[in-house]
Amino acid sequence: MKRILIIDDSKAVREDLREKIHSFVCGECKIFEAENGIEGIKIAEKEKPDIVFVDVVMPYFNGYATAIRLKNMEDLNSTILIAMTSMTDSEVEKKMLALCHDFISKPIKSDALKNIIWRYFRKKDVKRKDSVDMDSFDAITNELVLSLQEKVEELTSVNNELRNKNKTIENLYRETENARKKLEALVNFRQDFLDFIFHEIKGPLSSILGYSELLQIKYFRELEEEGNRLIESVISSGLRIKDLMEQVSRFNNFDFEIKSNILIKVSDAIDEVLLRYQPFISERELKVFFDCSKDIRLKLNRDFLIEIIDPILRNAIIFNRKNGSIKIACRKEDERVIVVIGDTGIGMTEKEVEQAFVPFVQFIDVEHYKSHSLKGLGLGLSMCKKMVDMVGGMLLLTSEKGVGTKVEIVLPERV
Repeated sequence: MKRILIIDDSKAVREDLREKIHSFVCGECKIFEAENGIEGIKIAEKEKPDIVFVDVVMPYFNGYATAIRLKNMEDLNSTILIAMTSMTDSEVEKKMLALCHDFISKPIKSDALKNIIWRYFRKKDVKRKDSVDMDSFDAITNELVLSLQEKVEELTSVNNELRNKNKTIENLYRETENARKKLEALVNFRQDFLDFIFHEIKGPLSSILGYSELLQIKYFRELEEEGNRLIESVISSGLRIKDLMEQVSRFNNFDFEIKSNILIKVSDAIDEVLLRYQPFISERELKVFFDCSKDIRLKLNRDFLIEIIDPILRNAIIFNRKNGSIKIACRKEDERVIVVIGDTGIGMTEKEVEQAFVPFVQFIDVEHYKSHSLKGLGLGLSMCKKMVDMVGGMLLLTSEKGVGTKVEIVLPERV
């Protein structure tokens, strides 16, 4: 079986040539293909083809250079070289014929190809073309030198362009690094500033709370109902400020452990939060429906998970109706765990839902808010959203005014 190699940078030409050759010789040959001269030389060294069709104009290593290399390979003494080109230049044909056994023009016509195939396909003992016309050889050599020179100039241009782009990238990197350091400094300044403010406020606030409680205890009778009511208001406001400071400080520093070396039960974390708020659930006479398999686990720090669940369950209690209900369900989908907490509370409008995760923003029914002992500060959902984002999860909230609210916590099984 004859072995034929086609070297051409055009896939369409290679496919057309292969199909035509197969139709002429009816499977009596094995055809190899290469898209450039370097690849063609490697295939020729390995496969030792009987016939090589080589294109004259190719990138990287043109037909002249390829033909010279093939011609000087000892294992290809009997290999037939057929040059191909679309250039209508007799000098090109002359130069290639000095190296190759035959020449065929592009586009390749079936009759011309058939004649070439049958001329060399059955022919045996084809003599190697050892002689090369010196004028042709010099012309080929000059062309190769010019081609190499063009490639060197092209590579030099590309190298200069890359060098300029590298300088631009280095400048951008330096600017980015400077911006990062400035941002880091601003973040540290913000944290230090708030910590300082909280420290300065904490002392006077403790005094206000302490003296107010002392007044209430020592002069309870003298203050009478109106005075005691005012002091109670001062104490309540002071405690609220203290609670606000603690939550803002926590939100500012945001120092939580996230990862865990073990898988934790999601149901246990939810049970702990439910136990924490059981007195308030009883106070509102709420019914809790809890459906979470013990098999659903997360590789997440347990306290971190509790911090995510807490504000959502807290809101479900705060904004629920008396004798209402809370439904908690867990499920696993692919490599994610989904916790759904729904309530039958006062709900929110579309506009309120859009701003639900903005810190300190609260949309509440004032009378409803005053009717129970739990109080919120508008930080819970924003902190919860930030924590869920930190582990690559999602927090989805849907609500309808007067009907209730549902929150879906979507967390990756392993963080």
